[in-house]
Amino acid sequence: MENTEYMKVRLNRLQELMKEMDLAGILFLRPLKEGYDQWLTGQTVKSAQVSYMDTALLAVAGGEKILSISTPQLIEAGAEDPYLPHALPGEADTPYYINCTGYYGDYFRAMLEKNPRLGLVNGSKLLLSVREFIIKYAPDTEFVDVSRAVHMLKAMKTEEEIALIRKDCRDLDHVFAAMGTVLRPNVTERDAVYAIRKKMLERGASGWDYSSQCLDVKMISAPDTGMSVNEPLLYPGYAMDMGDRINIKVNASMNNGWQVSLGRCYVLGTASDEAKECWMTAVKAQQTAAALLKPGATIREIMDQVNAAVLEPAGFLADQSNWIYSVGNAWSEYPMAVPGWWEVPLKEGMVLAVGPNVKPENKDPYCCLDVYCVTAEGGVRLGKCGQELKELFVCN
Repeated sequence: MENTEYMKVRLNRLQELMKEMDLAGILFLRPLKEGYDQWLTGQTVKSAQVSYMDTALLAVAGGEKILSISTPQLIEAGAEDPYLPHALPGEADTPYYINCTGYYGDYFRAMLEKNPRLGLVNGSKLLLSVREFIIKYAPDTEFVDVSRAVHMLKAMKTEEEIALIRKDCRDLDHVFAAMGTVLRPNVTERDAVYAIRKKMLERGASGWDYSSQCLDVKMISAPDTGMSVNEPLLYPGYAMDMGDRINIKVNASMNNGWQVSLGRCYVLGTASDEAKECWMTAVKAQQTAAALLKPGATIREIMDQVNAAVLEPAGFLADQSNWIYSVGNAWSEYPMAVPGWWEVPLKEGMVLAVGPNVKPENKDPYCCLDVYCVTAEGGVRLGKCGQELKELFVCN
């Protein structure tokens, strides 16, 4: 499917939701949050200079396009946009997104004349001035928070989307397959992270902020059986040495624009028995969780079972962190392992990152992190990176 075809499919799904909830439209505030800009338009905002707070997108019931507001601080028709001092004189109907159509603020009057119900996504971000502006044109407007319903709609992936996520997972697999060329004695953590990001870019990773938003690399190294090291380390970072255990977790926007996750553990040299045992527990915890990823199950139920059946019997603390979260156009989407969402029943077609933490006392945790698709038979792993503890025998 071409990019525009994906947009049409998603807009059609939104149209069905608006009909079901009797909405005149849905206003997406701060669309970079949870990746709604990418999901609705196929791209992020045109310029990184534009704050994500100064954009909004609108889906109109019966409409065939996503509409773009150049700033939530709506202005009168034909007036210059004071929020774009870096650009040529702009007007309120100038969209930030190529696949959008811009419009004037008084469009709200016609849209809400027959049906006053306006859905909001990220409704807590609705500025008072925006609310007053809309009410000025449509005094009877009823604001309806539809964030949860739209989050759930977005979490449901089509077969074509799952195929793209699988491809992005495989691209990230290739990056991890080359870790032996990156993790070496006397290489600093800082230089290793730069090298990992470079390999990710070579595999097609992209985004407006490649250093963090779309190429997030978390790495820490310390002697295999030693104490945990406090983060962040000062420049130039810890220099790795033989006998070190290195934990790496990556969240990356790869070639097809999906945020995928992967986490593994490496040892420079032969791993200790303790490291091997802890890693086996981490893998078992993930695989136990994956087997439970079925429609109707909840994230809370899965976490409780993993803690009770794997972590606690092995002598480790229960992990109550956000280690199950939806994969999408932004890192860590809903549903996820947080109150208010971990009781939501999973549905077939959801794609989740799963990475429970094994936490030895006073030492860095172990985390085997992979991406799975929810199916009736249990989670199906979309990547192929081996789950064994990686022992790298390297020389200076």
